Amino acid sequence: MKHQIELGTIQRDKVTGMQGAALSILYYLTGCTQVSLSVSDKDGKHSTEYFDIQRLEYVSRGLADDFVAVDSGGPQRDAPAR
Repeated sequence: MKHQIELGTIQRDKVTGMQGAALSILYYLTGCTQVSLSVSDKDGKHSTEYFDIQRLEYVSRGLADDFVAVDSGGPQRDAPAR
């Protein structure tokens, strides 16, 4: 499944003008692809909103360089054993 959104980048919804950092990409069985954005209202309260991928446009790199996914190597290696 190919998409053009990089997680952590700031995206803007072309319809509502809402913008925020891309947190996740959701692929539905029906073929719809949505992106969750962390948006804040005028009071600074954060929420997560979901938008169809076609409605989004790139704004800036945002958090993409700050939070790079790192392979953790699986489960905790030093977990207690019985």
